[in-house]
Amino acid sequence: MARVRLNGKDLGVVWTTPWRRKITGVVRETANILEVEVANRWPNRLIGDLSAPDAETRTVRWSSGFLGGREFKTGRYTFTPRNLFKKDSPLLTSGLLGPVTICARSAD
Repeated sequence: MARVRLNGKDLGVVWTTPWRRKITGVVRETANILEVEVANRWPNRLIGDLSAPDAETRTVRWSSGFLGGREFKTGRYTFTPRNLFKKDSPLLTSGLLGPVTICARSAD
């Protein structure tokens, strides 16, 4: 998933194929500035949270009674079922994995 900006104009988010954005009216003949802000894959976030140095820095208690209403220490922002990932699990390939191209098309 990625947010695309061209010359300061937000062109929105792409998250499925064909991974394209219209740039009509935004692209210039020269000196274009393309920004692609790519989201990391969720399993990588889960693995990262397991190895965070602040793993027990805040106290949490759910008023709904989740986890028996007990308080517990955490620094994580995600909840990972036990044994799904470990802090030394390999990270998944993530990021901008292919070339970025500008394709001209006829207006028909």
